[in-house]
Amino acid sequence: MSESPPPSVFIDESAHVIEGEEAEALIRERSEREEVFLKADSGIAAVDRARWEEAQRYERRTWMESGVDLQGDRNRYHQICLGGYSALRKHHFARAIELGCGPFTNMRIIHECCRIDHMHLLDPLLNDYLRHPYCQYTNGRLGGGKRLLGDVFRWRDEGRRLLAHPWQLPLALYKALSHGGWKGAEVTLVPSMIEECKAVAHFDLVVMVNVLEHCQDGHAVLQKILELTTRGSILVFGDLLFDVEKIKQTHRKLYDVGHPLRIDGTVIRSFLAGNFQELHRCEKRIPRSFHDIELEDNELYFIGTRV
Repeated sequence: MSESPPPSVFIDESAHVIEGEEAEALIRERSEREEVFLKADSGIAAVDRARWEEAQRYERRTWMESGVDLQGDRNRYHQICLGGYSALRKHHFARAIELGCGPFTNMRIIHECCRIDHMHLLDPLLNDYLRHPYCQYTNGRLGGGKRLLGDVFRWRDEGRRLLAHPWQLPLALYKALSHGGWKGAEVTLVPSMIEECKAVAHFDLVVMVNVLEHCQDGHAVLQKILELTTRGSILVFGDLLFDVEKIKQTHRKLYDVGHPLRIDGTVIRSFLAGNFQELHRCEKRIPRSFHDIELEDNELYFIGTRV
């Protein structure tokens, strides 16, 4: 007796998971309306404003309601996949920006690995994230001894441990003071979507990790990276690489409101190869499942110098 196929799954803007016939009807309606977004050569690389704003409502609820107790967003995992940011060590960057920083940022780890004079953090939901209890850039500052000690004691009061062992505190405090002083390093906050970011000057370090799925126009975002950089600038990049044919199959069974874009890997590989000289690369296949629906995508983590 053959096994029945897994039920269809629809994830709405409140992150509610809907299954079965109701999900099938919702997916069918969305597929008919949004078929225009799926391109044979690039996957779903751009959507309309209404679709993106729906995804932003999902994202806001994810961090400001259901994720209000979280203290990170796989930032340490990204660090491992990016080689511990060893390609950035001993570099001195005058201006750096993280595109789609979220409430926790990867810059808080990166700025401990190298010298950065001026840091910028950009996210369309940045003003919302400033109200998150574990936001890493409140008061326009990142890192520092004051934040570290505050987090250590707050976690202790909550019955948790920020550090695995108490003896790690002196070293962690020394590191925090070295890379942010007591108050933390000043950062410029940019509440904007990437596509509409106004570049007043070039950056010699641009960071964008786990962001493209959340954007409105992936082609415009990649073009914006080129506008923000110049020859010799370094890009730190990480994201999923999709396959157009698998996108077509998966979308018949799974529709995720929170992640509007599914860009074919050839688009991203071509962009990186054509504009950046590789310093670090980690690409791996990630098999996973969601409510019995089998998924398999590639993760790409890349550091390169603009040519």
